[in-house]
Amino acid sequence: MNKRVKIVLLLLTIGALFITTNITYSKYVFIRNFDATVSSQPFYFEAIPESDNIVFPRTPDESDTDIILTTTTSFNIDIKNNDDTNFNPFDTTYTISIVDNPKFTFAEGDTITKTIKGGEIIQDTIPLTLNIVDLENPSTDVKIRITSTSPYAKTIDLDYKVIQEGAIQTIEDLLDLSLAVRDSLKGRNTRTSVDVTTQRFKMTRDLDFDDVNSFEDPYRTDYGDINLNGFAAKDLITEINSDTGFLPIGLKEHRFKGVFNGGDYSLADLQIHKALQVNIGLFGDVENATIKNLHLVRAHVTNENQTAGIIVGKASGGVYENLTTDEASSVQSNDTEKTKEDTYTGGIIGYVELNATVKNCTNYAAVTTRFTGDATSYSGPAGGITAWMANSTIEDCNNYGTIVGQSYVGGITGFAGMQDTLATNGNGMIRNCHNYGPVSTYVTSTNGGAQIGGIAGYNKATGTVTSCTNHGSVHGRTNVGGIIGNNPGTITNCTNYNSDIVGSTSNVGRIVGSGKTGTGNSDKS
Repeated sequence: MNKRVKIVLLLLTIGALFITTNITYSKYVFIRNFDATVSSQPFYFEAIPESDNIVFPRTPDESDTDIILTTTTSFNIDIKNNDDTNFNPFDTTYTISIVDNPKFTFAEGDTITKTIKGGEIIQDTIPLTLNIVDLENPSTDVKIRITSTSPYAKTIDLDYKVIQEGAIQTIEDLLDLSLAVRDSLKGRNTRTSVDVTTQRFKMTRDLDFDDVNSFEDPYRTDYGDINLNGFAAKDLITEINSDTGFLPIGLKEHRFKGVFNGGDYSLADLQIHKALQVNIGLFGDVENATIKNLHLVRAHVTNENQTAGIIVGKASGGVYENLTTDEASSVQSNDTEKTKEDTYTGGIIGYVELNATVKNCTNYAAVTTRFTGDATSYSGPAGGITAWMANSTIEDCNNYGTIVGQSYVGGITGFAGMQDTLATNGNGMIRNCHNYGPVSTYVTSTNGGAQIGGIAGYNKATGTVTSCTNHGSVHGRTNVGGIIGNNPGTITNCTNYNSDIVGSTSNVGRIVGSGKTGTGNSDKS
């Protein structure tokens, strides 16, 4: 081998050794640096919720006329390991469970297991589906526990607020709805949504204003002076059971226009005593609303101004169906300040107009109007279902309560087929309604005490009363009838079963006190 060849071979050997050494050194440095990082970084994991709330949204039924409260919703939790790196060297296993709350369950099972493989990106998203087990026994909070079982044991608890859009589960939900309608935008918290006046709501259980179990927290004070008595706020249960009581849902300027389904549950111990609001009841002023399947127990509503109903003060349009009040309830209007305005009191609704429909409603409550105004020009009407009805229909309704007013007093309504606030005359209809309670006036002087009837005190020429029965006593001064006190309108196929029809002066009849006697009517008293 010549000298030149030996030199070339030597150079090639040195180069190969250099390249091999450099690669080995680079690999060695990489491994050493990785090992150093791992050894100095303690195990770390963090659970990151999407939100502090888990929301079950509203879902309309197929006819888009009701609300089905959804019992299933989905949400995500992000898991992170080794906070300051982009690499997790460990296979890490987590278990996810609900802590001590049988009212919720995961669709995936009671306990969910998730493994993040070592060597993957440090953040992983875990999708979860939460189910409500029992709507009638709701919970507004749920705690979800995430525990790593390998390579190290560590536990993180996530506390969530559970929000069912449209669900009325507590007294606070009712109060939030009232405040939200008044606000016309949103409520005090996320329970109510934008434009709440047109949304759907549904009760999920019986509620009682005087029972701590009906509140999320009966002793909270963050609502402030909601009974507007000018004093520092007491705890919530005291606030809404004293002085002016509960805030009616809806005002003349901010009417409720949505759907409220009571779910055939009862609402007990409602207390409302107002002196400044025109229309009061559980709902004050509503427009084209639907309120149904609700039963009021031991409700007491008193108005010192104008119009009161236990469930609705004034209804302009809409449907009001399957509503009841019990015999332990009462509603009274005392007009002691305004001497030149009528005062209206109804067992279910105070004032009904503009093509409203009231059906399948039953009143057992005592209804009273006390009027101190000019009795020669104004009146104090009262009715078991409503005091005033214009351009509307009342059908399949019953009254068992005691009805007392000044003038225009009826077992079902004081006025029928009247003029509405748009100055449009009537076509009102009362159909298949029945009175079983006593109807009377408290007036004994020459002013007032007129137009007193078992079904209607006064039925205007545009009104129709048909297929109705009276089983209660009717006492008045003049224009006193077993079915209608004064009837310029139409009456057909009605029957009176009570002979206790008394007028102290004139115009007393078993069917009609004065006016048209109609056709197909009979007295079986």
